[in-house]
Amino acid sequence: MKRRFIPKMAVVALSAGVMMSGSVMTQAAENTAQVQEAVEADEPAGAAQCKSYTQEELEAITETTVFKDENSATGYSVKFCFTDPDFGTENEAQRVRLYGEWGFSDPASSTIWTGEYASPWEWQDGYTLWFGTHTAPYYDMEKGENGLWSLVVPLPTGGYKYRFYIGGDVDADANDTTGCYMSYDQSNKPALSDVEKDPYQLSAHTYFTSYIFVPWDSEKQANTDRVDELCPVAEGEGGEVFFEKTTIQQGDFTGKESNYGIYLPNGFDPDREEGYPILVMVHGGGESEPAWFNSGLVEILDNMIAEGRMEPTIVVTPSMNDFDRTDGQNMKHDYDRVALDDFISQQLLPYMEENYNVSTDKEKHAIGGCSNGGTQTWVAYFNHNEDYKYYIPLSGAEPAQSMCDIDYTREELKDDVVMIGISLYDNAGWNLDLPELKGAYLSVYNMAQAGLPFKIVNGIPYGHGYPGWRIELIKFFDEYLWKVDAEEPTEPAVTPLETVTYSDKLTGEQLYAAALLYREKEDFATGITFMHEALARGCDNALVEMAAWYFADKVPMAEGEDNNEEALKLMELATERDNAMAYYYWGLIYSGGNIPGLGGLVVSEDVVERDIDKAIECFEKSIELGYNKAYKFLGDMYAKGEYGVEADQTKAAEYYKMGADAKDFTCTHLYADCLYNGNGVEQNPEEAIAMYQWLVDVQAHNKNDYAWGAYMLGKVYEEGIYVEKDEEQSKAYYELAVSLGSKDAEEALNK
Repeated sequence: MKRRFIPKMAVVALSAGVMMSGSVMTQAAENTAQVQEAVEADEPAGAAQCKSYTQEELEAITETTVFKDENSATGYSVKFCFTDPDFGTENEAQRVRLYGEWGFSDPASSTIWTGEYASPWEWQDGYTLWFGTHTAPYYDMEKGENGLWSLVVPLPTGGYKYRFYIGGDVDADANDTTGCYMSYDQSNKPALSDVEKDPYQLSAHTYFTSYIFVPWDSEKQANTDRVDELCPVAEGEGGEVFFEKTTIQQGDFTGKESNYGIYLPNGFDPDREEGYPILVMVHGGGESEPAWFNSGLVEILDNMIAEGRMEPTIVVTPSMNDFDRTDGQNMKHDYDRVALDDFISQQLLPYMEENYNVSTDKEKHAIGGCSNGGTQTWVAYFNHNEDYKYYIPLSGAEPAQSMCDIDYTREELKDDVVMIGISLYDNAGWNLDLPELKGAYLSVYNMAQAGLPFKIVNGIPYGHGYPGWRIELIKFFDEYLWKVDAEEPTEPAVTPLETVTYSDKLTGEQLYAAALLYREKEDFATGITFMHEALARGCDNALVEMAAWYFADKVPMAEGEDNNEEALKLMELATERDNAMAYYYWGLIYSGGNIPGLGGLVVSEDVVERDIDKAIECFEKSIELGYNKAYKFLGDMYAKGEYGVEADQTKAAEYYKMGADAKDFTCTHLYADCLYNGNGVEQNPEEAIAMYQWLVDVQAHNKNDYAWGAYMLGKVYEEGIYVEKDEEQSKAYYELAVSLGSKDAEEALNK
C-alpha cells in the first residue's frame, strides 16, 4: 500500500486536539530525518519512529512506548506504563490491570461459533482479531519503583484502545474488576469533553480509554492485513477535535444540556466558497460523544483526507446519553431515539451549517453509527430522509415500528446510498426470535426484498467492536462517501445471509433450539456450528443430535474419517455423561426405530446390531433419567406389536399412562384414547374427556395433540353421550381443531 504521509509515532500516539507532552515533542524532533527516510522508502506507517531498546533502556522507560522487538512474533511490542497518582499514600495501588482491544484467533482452524482467543503472546501471523464478540482478557501489570506499573505486550499492526484498572481484590481473578477504578493513560490522554464521569462506573469507560497504533512488519506479519490508515498523522497534518454543548430546544428533553464533539479537517476554511460535507457519527450503547474520536476515526479521516482518498469532511458526534430516559449512567440504554433524531435534524445540523460552513445540500450530508448508533442511523433513514444522502449503520438492528414509519417501498429511499457493515463474528447479527435472519440483518433482508440499493460489508473477520467498524468505514469512505461516480450500490436478494453469529447471552439450550431450526431448513453446515457452541455452553443433548447427523451423513468429513465411527464416539461420550436423550437414541438404534427430524433415518444393522432387549433397557434408563419421549415409543411398540415384541394393549396403556402422569402431551392424548375406548384399560370416558380438556386448556405445544384434544371435545359435544349435547360447543371445538390443522374436524364440520 503506497503511503504519502508517514505519521509521527514517537513515544505515544496522541488524539487530535490534545497537546503533546515535552518528551513526545523531543522524541518527534529526533525522528525528523527518520520520517523523511520512511517516506522515500515507503515504510509502513509509524515504523521509522519505533526504536529498538536494550533491556536496560527498556526498563528505564516510564511512558507507554511502541518499540521494535526482535523477540516479538510481530516484530513490535508495546511497553504499557501507568504511574500510580497515590504512590506513597495510604491509597497506594496494590494491583493494576491492563485491558485492551486484543484477543486473537486462527481463522483457518477456528469455527464461526468461537475463537481460540489466543493471547498477544500466542499470536501467529494470519491470526484475526476477535475482540468484540467476547470480552477481551485483562492482564496484571508489574509493580516497579516510584509507583510505576508496566507490562510489555507484543502486538501486531493496528489501532488499539486500552485502559487501566486500579485496585480491587488482589486475589480475585484477573477479569474480576470489582472495586476497581478506571484510568486512561496519563501520557496518552484521549480527547474528552468536560463532562464529569465516575471512574468506578462501567458506563464511563469511553472517558477512560486511550488509543495507540502498532506498525506493520513485512516479514513477520506477511499474512496480516496492513492498516496504515489507523496511525496518527504528523503534527500539523491532522484535523482539530473539540467539544461543545447546547441547550435542547424542544421535545421532552427541552432545557437539558446536550454535549457533542466536532472534527474540523486540516486546513479548514470557514470562508470557503463551497460548504463542507458533514458526517454525523453516533456512538454505541454505554458510550458517549468522545467515543468515535478516541477509537481511530480521527486517524482514518486525517490519513484519507491527506491522501486525497476522501473529500475534507466535518464530523459531529452527538451524545445519545443526553436522550437517555434513565440518565445515561446505568447502561440500560433507554434512549429516546425519536427525540435524538429530531435534535440532530432540527437543531444540530442547522447550527453546524450556520457556524462551521457546512453545506446545506442533502448530497453532502451523511449519518452513521455503531451498534445502538447503527440503530439510530436507521431511525434517521426513515424519519428524516430529506436530510441525508448517505447512511452508514454498523451492526445496527432495525428499530421498532413505534419509532418511525418503516416503509421500504417509499420512492424517495431509492435515491440514497446505504452502506451497511456487519462483521463476520458480530453478535449483533443474532436475533433469538428469528435466528434465520439475525437481528442486524433484518434491515438488509427488507431492503433486498424491496429492491432498494445498498452496499454491505459482512466478511470482516472481527466481532462486535471498533476493530471491525474501522475497517468497514475505510472501505465505505474509499468507495462511496461523497463519490458521485461510485459504483451503483446494489445487492442481490438475501434469504438467508451467509454469515452465522450468536450472542454471548444465549444459553446452550437456546443455541440447540436454533440448530434444530437449521436442521428443518436442511442447512446442516450452519446448524453444526450452533450445535458445537450449544455443547460448549453445557447442552449435552447436542452430542446426541450431532451423532444423529453423522449417522445420516449430513456433516462433511475429513479424508479418511468415517461418519459412523464419529457418531458412535459422540453417542458413547453422551452415555458416559448419563444423558437421558442418549439412552433414548440408543433405544431407537437397537430397535431399528426412526431417528427424529432426519427424514426417517434408521441406523443400519451393519453399524449397530438389533437387540430389542437392549433397546427396552435403554428406553427404561432414559425414562429413569427423565426423558418422557421413551414412554410413547414403548407404548406404541406394544400397541402395534412392532420391533420384535408381541402386541400387548395393557402394557401399551401402562406406558401411555406413565407418560401422561409426567405431563407428556402425546402420551396424554394416547392414554385419553385408551380410556375413552377401553383399550388395554377399563373404559372411563369422563377421565378421558378431562384429559382432552386439559390438552386444550394448556394449548399443548405439539399442535397434533392440541388439535386432537379439540377434535375429541367437538365429537363429545356433538354425540352427547357422556355430556349434554351442545351443537354450538361442538362447532366451536371443531373450528379450533381445524385452525390447528385437523382433517378429522374439517370432515366433521362439512358432513
